[in-house]
Amino acid sequence: MHLTYTALGDSLTVGVGAFLTHGFVKRYAKKLECLYQVPLDVNIRAKPGLTSGQLLHDIAFNEKTRNAIAQADMITITIGGNDLLQAARHFHQPYNLEKSMNQYFFHMRAILNEISTIRSCNPRTYFIQLIGLYNPVPSIPYSDLYLHRYNDMLRSFSSRHITYVDIYKPFLRNPQQLLAGDYHPNNNGYEIIAEHAFLNHLQYVHSKKGTKKG
Repeated sequence: MHLTYTALGDSLTVGVGAFLTHGFVKRYAKKLECLYQVPLDVNIRAKPGLTSGQLLHDIAFNEKTRNAIAQADMITITIGGNDLLQAARHFHQPYNLEKSMNQYFFHMRAILNEISTIRSCNPRTYFIQLIGLYNPVPSIPYSDLYLHRYNDMLRSFSSRHITYVDIYKPFLRNPQQLLAGDYHPNNNGYEIIAEHAFLNHLQYVHSKKGTKKG
């Protein structure tokens, strides 16, 4: 027996910023292997700089990405940081900013619908974790306000097999210890993301057991 974990997204899934070690994906995978005591196949389908629209295109048209999704027992998605950075140029233009956020919501909904379509012929259950955003541009006025709105959008997609992983608070408390010079997570930051993803996974598993008992 083995399990398959597919990681989708941007530079956080790639692990940009980690120095001589792994990003959060392989750290999280090791925790899952220890939990389930079975081998874990890891598929990373990610690219630095990716936006939600580009991820949607990849999921819709890239056969390798679609196959990785079709086989997955667990999926993580990190996307939105680059959308936020693009939207940051419009922080003083409310109409354009609202347009950017509406596009992000549309893309996320389409991404999850596309994943559901890919999985419709596979009877195996699967679990999606949406990794929330930390603030990559804390020096920009109002950035926290809009970051919360992006995270609220992600949280709104929670369902019986989709959960939201909040990483905003730990990065807010210790930005100097968790971020590299380019605002990507450093080794400590990726460990924090892996830990929060794992705790979220445990909560999901326990909630499913409770549902079965009920």
